[in-house]
Amino acid sequence: SGSDSVIAQLLINNTSAPLTVVYTITPTSRGCAGIPITVSIIVNPTPSVIFSTANQTICSGDTSRTVSIMSATAGVIINWTAIVPFGITGASLSGTTSIPSQLLSNATSSPLTVLYITSVSTSPIVCAGRPDTCRITVNPLPIVKPASTQTICSGTTSSSITHVASIAGSTFTWTSVSIGVTGVIPASG
Repeated sequence: SGSDSVIAQLLINNTSAPLTVVYTITPTSRGCAGIPITVSIIVNPTPSVIFSTANQTICSGDTSRTVSIMSATAGVIINWTAIVPFGITGASLSGTTSIPSQLLSNATSSPLTVLYITSVSTSPIVCAGRPDTCRITVNPLPIVKPASTQTICSGTTSSSITHVASIAGSTFTWTSVSIGVTGVIPASG
């Protein structure tokens, strides 16, 4: 309620649907009240998005899951654009309500993250929403550096084979196959 001749207020709608504020304006002059009128202001919400799946982490050469992008606010327009770091291939660059599954490859030795940044607005009155980001991290594949082939005489011990990978901190598994050679441990380590 107020008594100014101008109504200008900061109106906030924290729901997902349009809400209405109704002002009843009654003029008064010299103690006489005039005929009241009403003025309505429809306050549209600030739309936001919901991702159907959380951020993802995949290995290079794997396919990401499809991400549907929705909003609790009706009648929104959703778009997204991708920020793709150098070294990633296979990423879609833009879209609307779905980030498709993608075969993503990482040609570097460090994890890289593709950012899918949304923009959302209402229609027909354009009320821009808050941008949000879906992230897909692509871990690189370690590569074992080749060891030299050894040739030894029967009854002698081979030299140690040292495993070195392209990514620090990598672990290794190994198996052995032998036909007619004894002394081979048929296990992995």
